[in-house]
Amino acid sequence: RRGIVAGSALPQRHLHSGAKQQTFDTPGPLRASARPINDAAELHRHSDTMEATPAAPTVGVQIRTAGGRIATVTISDKGWYSATLDDKVHLAPDEGGAGESITKRRSFFAADQGELLQTVPKVDRSKKKSDTPMRLRGKDGEIVGRTTMRAWSKASGLKVPKGYEGHHVIEVKVPKGWTTAKWSKSTGARQIHYATVDGHKVELAEAAATSRGDDGRHVLPIDRLKFNAKEDVRDRSFDKTIGTDARDDGPWKKGATATTGVSLRRWLEADTLDEPGMKLFASENCAGPARANEQDRLAPGCCLARCTVANFGGDLRITFGGTTQAEANRAAGVMAIACALDHLKGKLDDSPIFCRLSDELKEAARKARAGEPWMDQNLDRYLVRVLSEREQAALDQYQEKCRRLGRTPRIGKTPVAPSEKSWDDANKREGRGRHSLVMRELRAADGAATVKLYRGGVRGLVVAPPGQRMDQWHFCICNDVELHRKDPDLVTDVDKYWSAALELSKSGSRDALACFNEVAFEAGLDIRLLEAADVRPESGTTFTPDQIALIRKYYGFHSFGKARKTTRKCLLYCTHTAAIAGGREPHCYTAFASDDYAAACLHLRYMVSDYTWGLGVQLRRARLRATRTSGSAPTIVIDAEARAVGVTTDMIEAGVRAGRVLGERRARDVLEDLAELDPEDWADYYRRLEETLEEHKRKHARAAPMDVEEPAAAPAATEAPPPPLP
Repeated sequence: RRGIVAGSALPQRHLHSGAKQQTFDTPGPLRASARPINDAAELHRHSDTMEATPAAPTVGVQIRTAGGRIATVTISDKGWYSATLDDKVHLAPDEGGAGESITKRRSFFAADQGELLQTVPKVDRSKKKSDTPMRLRGKDGEIVGRTTMRAWSKASGLKVPKGYEGHHVIEVKVPKGWTTAKWSKSTGARQIHYATVDGHKVELAEAAATSRGDDGRHVLPIDRLKFNAKEDVRDRSFDKTIGTDARDDGPWKKGATATTGVSLRRWLEADTLDEPGMKLFASENCAGPARANEQDRLAPGCCLARCTVANFGGDLRITFGGTTQAEANRAAGVMAIACALDHLKGKLDDSPIFCRLSDELKEAARKARAGEPWMDQNLDRYLVRVLSEREQAALDQYQEKCRRLGRTPRIGKTPVAPSEKSWDDANKREGRGRHSLVMRELRAADGAATVKLYRGGVRGLVVAPPGQRMDQWHFCICNDVELHRKDPDLVTDVDKYWSAALELSKSGSRDALACFNEVAFEAGLDIRLLEAADVRPESGTTFTPDQIALIRKYYGFHSFGKARKTTRKCLLYCTHTAAIAGGREPHCYTAFASDDYAAACLHLRYMVSDYTWGLGVQLRRARLRATRTSGSAPTIVIDAEARAVGVTTDMIEAGVRAGRVLGERRARDVLEDLAELDPEDWADYYRRLEETLEEHKRKHARAAPMDVEEPAAAPAATEAPPPPLP
């Protein structure tokens, strides 16, 4: 495609008349001669009418970076900025080299460059469009660039679909790289989902796979094309020109012929956005049954739901799976809302309807406008795998061998497709089976709680496990950074409420966690946390007592530690079911709040070891003094903070005994192990610890650091000490 400058000198290989030229026999007006230019006179005549292709101009806007350098910036469809830096490396060497092209987010640029960043143009992706005809292979093996409905009918043995004529031309447009790539077993066949019939782009009834041609490149047998009836075919020839009428002052585009999700617009245009209610409505009214071929392959214990709303291009009515019907319906409902938002005019970020949505719906809408599903999922996890002939033969051979040897085969007749990065379908060893069951119960309980709270007049609260939603990250009140980001006063208030809870728990009748709930509820800490997450009542500005009671029925303050052991750095605000599930299976915490959970557990281990060891040292010294003075047996008082982290007299005695035999370092390890065990496992641990200590004493009969008495004070020196002996 390079242009030829008139009068320029050309290499002689361009004048070679024997160069091979390959042409495709294509019917109709598409056929053209690819005759080479053989003589210099004709080449000069053609060069007079050709122009040199100018270099592509540098597109983009010059933006100042945070380090003071100037970058030429463009933006991609997914919101990433592509920047080419200037030569002033000395200003900010860490940002990149001279002329380096990098991809960054908004924080890479200076804070005062917001208005300029809004004018950054998008990168032209026209070169990636599917505009190259795919090579088609006919019934007799001939290679063509396009065919007709009549020829397709003869090759496939099917009738011409309703609404089409025999003379309608069929083309398959693909990216250019597909026509030049070599077919290989590693990459496999390419899947074709669309074709062009009579100038209109239509969706195939099922994907058509390419095969290997004689020259090793991809070809598409025309009998693999399957078409729907014409009333199911959408005309996309005018997609780029509709919906842009400036005389229409509404926020929605006009001209879309597919399902646009009109019923969702009243939720999106409401004065007060009710996002949980909108999602519930979409999951009930915009989620339909899956396709017939998907329903036939549905795996036992799985459910499917298909989004019934299309984006502005008429696409993305796709199927989602789940272990429950509610899970599949919710995924399809979110996709429906995202497709409905794609019908907004102009840029999404300029629409007030879009700007007030949650981060989840914003990201889903951006993906819908880019033609992508809102979530990445492998639908084969919920479908029965269709085996190839080779796989079926291997399976039959394996089952026959198991029958002959009298063994039970591990794979049945209809194996389910293996999952990818899924807890639910992973092998059920090492606690994954219990985790899968607990998480399934927790998701069901969270969904029911969300509906109950919504019906009780609480708006904007989506019940989720700790750490799953960004707007609820400050619910982990052990994380001072997230608390300070929402409200700096929350950090000091939580410290104050925790100190008050420790004062109330000094009597020992109640634990510190119960006292903290009482103090925090009385001060309204839970309502402040909810208001920071944009949770509001249905009417008015404050929650009613009934609504507060309903919220506290499901939510409360809990601890990451087991058996209600807690410190200030272990507190979190979550549902009671999440706290129970986290006590049964820690993966409920680590799934989304792994950082906070790990920091809390490390802090709790340290506090248990420090308090127990310190009290053990005091007890040991008190016993030594009582032995010397013939006094009564000493007792150690455990303060409220030590009792809150789970320190008991049995742990102190175990620490003293382990310290005498093993030393301080290994004794602290024993105490940290006790901090992680459940109380019902302590008796067995104590028994095994005593056996270990007795065995260690028999092998190493010596005094440990904790068993050495305090040395007596040295007498005052009256004269110079004698010199040391040689």
